[in-house]
Amino acid sequence: AQAFCIGQGGTLTLNATEPSSGRRYALSYSCELRAGAEVSFILNLHGTMPTENLKGYEHCYFKAHDYLDSHNVVVVTPIATGSQWRYAQDKQYLLDVVDRVHDQLEGAGVDVLQMWVAGHSWGGMWLKGGDEADRTGFACLPELQGRVGGAIGLAPGGGSTPSCDIPYIHVTGSSDNTGLPVPDMTVLAASHGCAGPSSEVDIVDGGNVAEYTTYPGCDRGWAFEDYLRQGKGHLEEIEDNVMRSVMDTVNSVLE
Repeated sequence: AQAFCIGQGGTLTLNATEPSSGRRYALSYSCELRAGAEVSFILNLHGTMPTENLKGYEHCYFKAHDYLDSHNVVVVTPIATGSQWRYAQDKQYLLDVVDRVHDQLEGAGVDVLQMWVAGHSWGGMWLKGGDEADRTGFACLPELQGRVGGAIGLAPGGGSTPSCDIPYIHVTGSSDNTGLPVPDMTVLAASHGCAGPSSEVDIVDGGNVAEYTTYPGCDRGWAFEDYLRQGKGHLEEIEDNVMRSVMDTVNSVLE
């Protein structure tokens, strides 16, 4: 078996290859992962960046790999062909990566309980629906029906939710003109048994504060949240306490 394991907090390494295209991607999972384990799979999509080296920023911006052990996640961070994700160049590659990772994990006796698609900036717009050639968001493609457990929009802009009916977490900065406005998820959340928005608790991380809006009491398998990070712009990495809250929610839909 190929050893794609990297330790917690490791730097981005393109350590796996999708054989049909020959394109490489980063695959991160716990060094303690064994047969019989149950995991959530996160596909982590970068935003617009001109070079492959710079595209690796997503690994540090949305640090899902810090939760490999504590939250039983496997994280894939792929790299677009051009500066942005596009259906013509990247759709089949990403679908093939998803299939390959699922097959490898399940072949090793690991049960993949759900998949979440996370994306920053253009990656977030693209996953929820925003490509000029096809308004269907990547997370909403028919090929992924039954696999996608939810989407995480990281400063995606547009003020919209995904083009299909899936759980959604929105994270942006109050000083981020690209990532605003914040979507109103009241009607969507209510359709899944959630109560109206509650913003009673801020998430504090040192001197950083994020206004946290949740829609409590959702039906099992559903969650809707917004994190408005005060004073943050477009590229500051997500604070640890916000990351932890997001990852807690990813796991909570399984409870």
